Amino acid sequence: MAVDFILDQCEAALSILESDFKCNGQALLTELFSTKGYRWLKERELAMKQEFTDVDFGTFILSDDLRTQAQRFRGVLDNLQKLSMESLVNQAKEYLPSDAIIDAFVVPLIKPKRNSFVYPIEGKIVVFLSLNPDVTTSKLQNTIVHELHHVGLRTVYQGPNSVLDGVSDSRIKELLRFTQPLGEGYAMLAAAGGPHIHPNDHDPELKTFWDQRMVSYDQDFYAVNRFFCDLLAEKYDQEEAMEKGFEMMGIQGPWYTVGWKTATVIELVFGKRCLIQCIADPAQLFSTYNRATRVYNQNHGTSLPTWSLELVEAFNEEHRS
Repeated sequence: MAVDFILDQCEAALSILESDFKCNGQALLTELFSTKGYRWLKERELAMKQEFTDVDFGTFILSDDLRTQAQRFRGVLDNLQKLSMESLVNQAKEYLPSDAIIDAFVVPLIKPKRNSFVYPIEGKIVVFLSLNPDVTTSKLQNTIVHELHHVGLRTVYQGPNSVLDGVSDSRIKELLRFTQPLGEGYAMLAAAGGPHIHPNDHDPELKTFWDQRMVSYDQDFYAVNRFFCDLLAEKYDQEEAMEKGFEMMGIQGPWYTVGWKTATVIELVFGKRCLIQCIADPAQLFSTYNRATRVYNQNHGTSLPTWSLELVEAFNEEHRS
């Protein structure tokens, strides 16, 4: 198990931002475009059908506004290299099954879109980590733990003992596959450090956004529940299912809120061990959450919604078979 940095793209970008570009600009751009980090980023963006060209990236990296931020980018990169990756990996593993594997390259990037994500490239799992010149150390740590949790969760669904192996019913298999996006919420829980800590405690703006979104949490829950029921009823082909699922991503959209709330309710009622069992075997997730919600609602005077009975029964039937 190892997490290693690949710094070539951000170092090449910083060389441009910190230099007199007029003297050797084209050579510096050529060096940037040849870095592994840049090539992997370009491959991923094009695979996701995003517009991405060397010309556009060159325009971005040569902008006057970006050059004024060179010193702050350098400071963030220096802070990143001082972090204990072992500690961050261990924090992510607190909310993963014991056999989950976190083995990845972390690639810090200076890029136009300030989003971070996990993507497989050349047989490797890569954490594409966007460097934000204004990021605090606590937010940087939170982002890394969040993405490392995704790396570990991938092994639950796509590892040698995948939860999808041996599932005979194609409808259940598809439904199980689409429980993985709930991992956005699990990752928020892991990155925060527990159910009693606000998942956006590291970012005042996102904290306000989250609180506003949670006011209409029931709408998010019903959207995910309806999507799962439609999967079970085979209303989508694979492409349509992917599109519908992607619509619920957004900026901390339903996959985040519902995943986080589902996980926190289970942990608060039945404990972390039970939650991790549900992450390891998501077929248990729906029935366990429904049982936990009855206790939670009674203890807190709330009326949280529950998963449709047809989802619970579908998984029960799969277990019996």
